[in-house]
Amino acid sequence: MADWTTEQVGQWLKSNGFEQFAKTFKGKRIDGIALFNLNDDEIVQLISCMDGDKKKNKTNIKKFKEKLNEWKMDHKENLSRRRNAQRSSASSVLSTVITTDTDETLTIDKSADVNYTKSIAISNGNNGVYAKFFNNRFFRTHLQQYLSQKYDIKCSVKLERQQSILELVGMKHPVKVACHDIKVLFESLQTKIYNSQTTDQKSKRFDYQYLAYDFLVVVIYWSTHIFSDSAIDVIQNIMNNERIFTAWNKSEMFSGYYEVMYFNHESFGATDEVITRILNREIAYVENIRMPNEKTKAFINEIENFVSTVRHPELNIIHCKYPFQMEIKISLFGRKSQVKKIKKQIDVLVNKYTLKPFIVRMTSDQHDYLVDNCLQQLKDIENMYKNDNVQIRIRQKEFYAPQYLIEEIKKHIYELICQTAICTIQTIESLTALSDDDNVKLNEIAKKYCCSIERIESNVETEIHRIPKALTNTSSTPSLIIQKSNKFCSSLSVRKISVSNGSIEIYVPDYSTQLSKDVTIISTNAGLQQEHVEPDSENGLLQMPSGRKIILCRLPNRSGTDSEAREKFKKTIRKFLSRVTQMIINNCSDAERIAFSTCDWEDLCNEPQLIGELLLEMKQVIETGKQRWRFLFIFNHEQKLLCNKFLQVMIGLQSDEDGFAQFTCSILKTHVILTTVKGNDLAPCENEINCYIRNKICGSETLKNISNLHNWNQHMINIFYKYCLEKFVLPSLNLTTFELQLVGPPENIQQAKEKYKLISEILKLKSLAGIPFSVGTKSPVQEKQQSNKIDKNSHNIAFSYCLEDEVVCQHLTMTLIDEGYKLYYSSSNIGLSQAQIEKSDLLLIYFNENYTKDKHCMANLNYAKSIGKTIIPIAEMKNVLQDTEENFWLNSVKITQLFYDLFDREIEIEFSGDSDLEYDYLLAKLLCHTKPGMTDQIYPQISEVSEVKHVDTNYEQNLFGYTSKKLQEVTNEQRKEKENTYKRQLNKRIENEKISSDEIDILVGNLILVVEDLEEFLQGKNPNHDIYSGNRSIDFNREQNDKYRRANAIALLHCIKRWLNKAPNVIKKNVAPFTPTGDINDALFTSYQTTGRDWLADDDDDDDEQSNNVLSKDYFSAQNSNSGYWFTSEQAQDYFQSWIKTDRRTSIIETKLEENETAWPTISISEMSTEIRGNQDETIDNQWKTPEEIKHIQELDNPNRIWKRAKHVSAAFMKQKLRNIIEFQKLCDSRTNV
Repeated sequence: MADWTTEQVGQWLKSNGFEQFAKTFKGKRIDGIALFNLNDDEIVQLISCMDGDKKKNKTNIKKFKEKLNEWKMDHKENLSRRRNAQRSSASSVLSTVITTDTDETLTIDKSADVNYTKSIAISNGNNGVYAKFFNNRFFRTHLQQYLSQKYDIKCSVKLERQQSILELVGMKHPVKVACHDIKVLFESLQTKIYNSQTTDQKSKRFDYQYLAYDFLVVVIYWSTHIFSDSAIDVIQNIMNNERIFTAWNKSEMFSGYYEVMYFNHESFGATDEVITRILNREIAYVENIRMPNEKTKAFINEIENFVSTVRHPELNIIHCKYPFQMEIKISLFGRKSQVKKIKKQIDVLVNKYTLKPFIVRMTSDQHDYLVDNCLQQLKDIENMYKNDNVQIRIRQKEFYAPQYLIEEIKKHIYELICQTAICTIQTIESLTALSDDDNVKLNEIAKKYCCSIERIESNVETEIHRIPKALTNTSSTPSLIIQKSNKFCSSLSVRKISVSNGSIEIYVPDYSTQLSKDVTIISTNAGLQQEHVEPDSENGLLQMPSGRKIILCRLPNRSGTDSEAREKFKKTIRKFLSRVTQMIINNCSDAERIAFSTCDWEDLCNEPQLIGELLLEMKQVIETGKQRWRFLFIFNHEQKLLCNKFLQVMIGLQSDEDGFAQFTCSILKTHVILTTVKGNDLAPCENEINCYIRNKICGSETLKNISNLHNWNQHMINIFYKYCLEKFVLPSLNLTTFELQLVGPPENIQQAKEKYKLISEILKLKSLAGIPFSVGTKSPVQEKQQSNKIDKNSHNIAFSYCLEDEVVCQHLTMTLIDEGYKLYYSSSNIGLSQAQIEKSDLLLIYFNENYTKDKHCMANLNYAKSIGKTIIPIAEMKNVLQDTEENFWLNSVKITQLFYDLFDREIEIEFSGDSDLEYDYLLAKLLCHTKPGMTDQIYPQISEVSEVKHVDTNYEQNLFGYTSKKLQEVTNEQRKEKENTYKRQLNKRIENEKISSDEIDILVGNLILVVEDLEEFLQGKNPNHDIYSGNRSIDFNREQNDKYRRANAIALLHCIKRWLNKAPNVIKKNVAPFTPTGDINDALFTSYQTTGRDWLADDDDDDDEQSNNVLSKDYFSAQNSNSGYWFTSEQAQDYFQSWIKTDRRTSIIETKLEENETAWPTISISEMSTEIRGNQDETIDNQWKTPEEIKHIQELDNPNRIWKRAKHVSAAFMKQKLRNIIEFQKLCDSRTNV
């Protein structure tokens, strides 16, 4: 088998299913000996070269090794049998049989040549050609293997100065045959000289752009242009690696030719065609690689460092540098793959240092600024990069620099003419930071201030936040809330122990793959296998192809489970951590995130005590070290049990600083880089963009002095954090300073604030009532059976809903039962009974369009209204399962209209998708009317605003009944400061715009006369005097309307006196009132409070004393008005009618109309003549105008009037105006004729 030729090897490959590799083996000249001596790397190279599929290659390699091992075993067995046969043959020939007296037959061995040794001396020959063969270790190894496998002899080679000595040891006959074979081998040596001008130089010159030849090798060109002895070594190494045994030489250094000697032997032979093919396909020569036209010092140093560091046996870099010059030449000779690789790297360096012109884009103002003010700074930039020959020609708006410096120099120049500011947006990664509309708005803001947004950058950082421990555990919590809280905590991905210089963190399996790690510590072979690292690797730093760093430090296996073994293992852990620490310091000094792979740790750390010892040792390592390290434990999905053990131990080791739990949050940081020309103020643009970011994209709000957190238990805190994170709001609750910080989208922050207030409000309402919580005492089925029984016991709630909403309402029902409420609810389509409604504190309705179509539901509603039962409707504004974004708005409008028609009030509780917040709204409303476990009780209604800041210096509390939310945020100092500023501005305006003293004197004199007349009228001294005199006097019915006249007189008298008190410091214009918040809605206005009187009722029975005080009592005083900023339609109507009562009494109007009657006579337009209509129009219009006004209007409407042309009016404009007047007159005439 060792004598197999390449064809026989190919047949063997085909017989074993590797026919696709036969061509490759033949091209590599793999015969029997070469096949027998293939190592693992060579097998991988041969088998993997045909297919890029890693999985398929792995299978083929494994199968090939199995077949090869079988073939080797067969070969060894055949060789052993052949050796035994040779020995038997030699013994039979060389032995004689001697017969003794005892008739015993003895075999006497005379084979003295069994350990025969023979030495062969082979001189080095001309030019040491033979020595070159024996100096080649590949040739020596192949020769020894050939003699061992074919003749079963050992061969050793001793290299001397003049000759090479071969010592053959074995049986005499095989040794002699081997000596003859060696002689034949060297007699077959042939020589080829590449000096033929017709054949060796026949091909075209090498195209080094594509590294290819045209069929024939130009070896003569190499010999005449490559003046380096290393080229011969390169060719020799390439031939050796191709398993072609040759000896290369060059006749002379500068004018000689290449010559090659090779064997024409079956096992060592090579043909001229094979050598030519290798030279043609595998060797390339690139002469004088392109260099930069202007070579800088930086380039010379870089290229020399590169050349000195590149070392490869199959590559020769010919480097020519001329003394006292910047000229440099580089040529490459060697294996084609290496030449391509190095040439590409050199081209990158050349492109990097090639000087190129670059245009600096700038405005004319920026250019003038640079020329006038920054010439010295530009010169400093040139000096900074003088080794790169940087030249800045600012007058031409360009500079010359290498490619790698262009952006850096551009940045320096722009820093001279531009100033930069960065606005940062921080959002949770799942939320998009900037939308298209936001980008447009930000660019508009920047443009308004003559700035520009240079770029927007983003990066993601993973942060660990803590959930604080509650200050109390006394508050009872419904079981459903506890379940949600526990589920939220179990979903958290990290547990952390805080240490002074770092931390120890444990991550659940689902999150471990997302971690960013500086270095990974592997301690077991299973960990190596998981990271695809060879199991026989040595301890130390392993640099992975992907760039990841791995430190291998094996942890010894644990033996025994007794106390002695446990103590021994503790010492092992200390040594292990000590070695790991030293390796990190030596190899990865800048590492911060250090991950420990826990593969195959189940046996090492199967006891909580050992886990605790490991964590405490790590904590001590971090505390005693100077580095800031984070130790991360990562687990795979098969290690959930081990992960849980670590988590349980971690909980016991955590301190108050770590809080109750921790969670990871990926923060997306978006940086908006603003630029503007120097001299412009960038601060206003930066402030407005930051303001827009806070108000529209991502804001931050802090609630301070929230002392009610004392009563929050841990489940409440967990639920609040869960809600915030679902809304992409990052909460930070400090139970030491009682502050709550919320970061996220502004709309979501408001929802989180509402959640906090509702939790506090619910807790407050429950604590005030002293509710003894009963959590989960009965199952929903038992509660349902009990609640549907009509007995003498009252219930809290009667829940009415239609059959279509049973699934949603059943979930709501169980939640309310879990709160401790007793409910009646519909179990079928028959609805609630009247007795159930009567025995309940209130009726809860799940209202939607289906509810209005259900007759049983409507009957429940109407009956509850008839008996005056408290009704709390829930409006379903959006059906999550059915409504889409397109029909949501239409459905909400429809539900709103139906709600107003049935309940005659605004919607207070609506369900539109935010179930957690909406349920809290509902629960807070229910607690105001009924408490769990308490029925048939009346509760005082509490204001919707739970927190009121009492301010002694203001009277908003008395005025509105509560302080508005914006006013709550204004401190006393801010209020005083703003009020003082308002007074100064008001005094300054009064001083500038007050009415003149002469005009004031006239007004005061006239108003004093009016006051005297009003006082006489109110005292009854002049009852016939009409206080309303003028062009438009109003005819009052004094007998029936006396009290209204008196009320108006009192109001007017108060108004005049108030004005007289302010004179002479008055102005003609109105002044905006003082508002602490800057919002006019927070000014100290009194809201209207209805009189509660029916304006259509007859008021003859009211006494005069009451009528006198209708407006005078509270006219200019603060009223206990209704909350809100706007009048309702009823209030506006009542206010309007209170004033029109003075014009005409409604009691004298006949409001009842008989059938076919009209309120006043009417006549058709067609029945009126033109003259009548004209007179009537004039009558209606002229009664409000003076004769002078009527005459002036007629003159303006005369189309024949002579127009005076104003200086600023064009002739075309006047003509067009006349045409319009004439056309309008014709239109009026035509309509009149019709």
